[in-house]
Amino acid sequence: MPHSVLIAEDDALVRDGLQLLIDLEEDFTVVAVAANGADAVAGWIAHTPDITLMDVRMPQMDGVEATRRIRAESGSARVVVLTTFRDDDAVRRALAAGAVGYLLKSQPAETIIKAMRAVCAGATVFDPDVVGALLGDGTPAGTPAAPPPNARTGDADDDLAESISDRERSVLALIAEGKSNREIAAALCIGEGTVRNYVSELLFKLHRRDRTQLAIYYHTRMRDS
Repeated sequence: MPHSVLIAEDDALVRDGLQLLIDLEEDFTVVAVAANGADAVAGWIAHTPDITLMDVRMPQMDGVEATRRIRAESGSARVVVLTTFRDDDAVRRALAAGAVGYLLKSQPAETIIKAMRAVCAGATVFDPDVVGALLGDGTPAGTPAAPPPNARTGDADDDLAESISDRERSVLALIAEGKSNREIAAALCIGEGTVRNYVSELLFKLHRRDRTQLAIYYHTRMRDS
């Protein structure tokens, strides 16, 4: 059965183009469209789609607030912000609201479709051009995040990578590519349960809350090391 998709986009030309693009794929079908955030929330409640593509700047209710309300309806809702704007604050607010991805509309169509498949498989995705805006934190600017019990601060964060093994680093690199647990297991010839154990250990060692923050940590602190 194809994955159901909701498109929230106030530009009719872009909205129609996305719908045409997605409906050409056998594994996706667009079940609803919305031209503003309020309609996006209503559309999500009516159709509970597998994935929602959410613009940020829309009338009546912006995409960040719509994402927050959708995630309040269901913590498992998959919302990917798809926008023209490389806006630092919008990135942080979208992730804080519960978005599982942040992509720019300038990406090639095949990249967007691939990202959608990754999200449906349980991965998080984000445009590498906006990684720097995330600052290793998914919370809005000015909002102090509650650290985990074993949190470290300051320059100590730069030394965390030394605590992970070569295999954990391989798992982390694949997480940063947006791979699901199943894809990581296949790539490394290990079981999905083992992958889950590695992910849990990485979250603990690197003091991150979720896969998105693991991916951001890799891109900002480890990718070129």
